[in-house]
Amino acid sequence: MSILIVGAGPSGAYLAQLLANKGLLVTLLDRLKNPTDNCFSSAVVPITSITSNLIPYESISTFWKNWQIYDPNGNKHIWRASENLGAVLDFGKFREHLWNKAKKDGVELLNGWNVKSVFQHNDYVLIELIDPNGNITRRKFDFVVDASGHSRRILRLINHQSSNNNDLLCKGNGIEWILQANECSSKDWLDRVVFFIGSKWIKHGYGWIFPMKHNKLKVGVCRLPPPGFEINSDVSDLNALKKILSKAHLEDLEVIQRHGGVLSSTIKRKEQHVIGRIIGVGDAVSTANLLGGEGIRHAMLSAEILAPLLIDSSNSLSTNK
Repeated sequence: MSILIVGAGPSGAYLAQLLANKGLLVTLLDRLKNPTDNCFSSAVVPITSITSNLIPYESISTFWKNWQIYDPNGNKHIWRASENLGAVLDFGKFREHLWNKAKKDGVELLNGWNVKSVFQHNDYVLIELIDPNGNITRRKFDFVVDASGHSRRILRLINHQSSNNNDLLCKGNGIEWILQANECSSKDWLDRVVFFIGSKWIKHGYGWIFPMKHNKLKVGVCRLPPPGFEINSDVSDLNALKKILSKAHLEDLEVIQRHGGVLSSTIKRKEQHVIGRIIGVGDAVSTANLLGGEGIRHAMLSAEILAPLLIDSSNSLSTNK
């Protein structure tokens, strides 16, 4: 059985590995040419994700053992532990590990490719693909998995063909800067994750400071406004970020990277997970916890749930043939 997975993030790349290890023919496609491109992910995970081998050790940037919160009045609260409670990942290295592992397991990896169109038939899915040079290729697959994140690229293409029904989305947006500190300016932040809670810092959201190796710090904000609440996100988020930098006395540090993005989830997660031979996984079916900032771990767990279902389908198809 042949399967196309569109999107080589945590859910798509991990699912590709699981399926290839069971002998399925898997093609993994991603629009990015390089795994370190577009690495907007704060990438904080609990220690259980490391000990369970869900997260590879080589993608860890640093560990943390303390949990610190600034409340709405600006007061600091800290909880300390004697052992590591979690890790901050280097998301680019994490994605690179997933891609390399997929290729090692026999997955066909198409970097820098895009999907132009999708046509469903009773027994297969016909896909028009665009390679990095702009050439169009047509290929047939038994199933197509949409792992394209909140864009739901494939599921929306199919929905657009079949109806005018649009997902009712709850959207969260955020920005994050990576700062280059030194041993002196980073010493108060390197062993902890820090959160800024309350509308004093950012309305309908929260802010954070996370450590990385080589005295780098991730400082960011995100918000999840209620439906119908209009805000100038770019200006508001930037002002909130600068407020956190000022409070932490980090405003004079060099900014070595700026990134941002949008996550979305349907209200009460009512989007379709399956349309014919098209199946969603990861953030394409709202596995991300927008307020809790959890995406990676839940996305990979959704791949673990979907994999045996596709393997069973493969066995059924082989039996029927």
